[in-house]
Amino acid sequence: MAKLEKFIRDHQGEFDSSEPAPGHFERFETRLQQQRDHISPGMGRFAMLRAAALILILIALGVFVFELATKGIMDHLIKRSSGTELPQDVKDAVQYYDFQVARQLDQIHTLASDANEAQLLSMNAEKEMKNLENSAHELKKCLSENPNNERVLAALIQNQQMKEGIMNNIIQQLTQVRNQ
Repeated sequence: MAKLEKFIRDHQGEFDSSEPAPGHFERFETRLQQQRDHISPGMGRFAMLRAAALILILIALGVFVFELATKGIMDHLIKRSSGTELPQDVKDAVQYYDFQVARQLDQIHTLASDANEAQLLSMNAEKEMKNLENSAHELKKCLSENPNNERVLAALIQNQQMKEGIMNNIIQQLTQVRNQ
């Protein structure tokens, strides 16, 4: 820092001139004109066109890579789920019993004498349903290993029937308690 200050003090006369040397602006203008003449006006457009083409190529490449990646993922998912696909009649039966169980759970809530009893009964019913759901999950896993196994399909439907049977038992017990 001291060297800079010394240099400024020693050359103070050179720093004090406020106007550039005579002819500076004319020389500057001629140099600018030479640069303008050297660059053709079409060159800027060509550079823009090249940049636009490069952007289009990058976008197309990105779309191609995205399509390729999603196709691979979809193929993997289809292969993975194809073994666990249930026949339509079994799907319909499972859906029917699930609907019945949901309807019966609502019926339990209306039959319960108070909120605590309804909550206790609901918790017990949900615990039993969870156990049966775990069994159904195991059955589906077994079905994926051995597709179209009639015994596994029958066990899956029987599992759904057991859900409905448990709910019917709870409703019957509630009805008997209310009638007494």
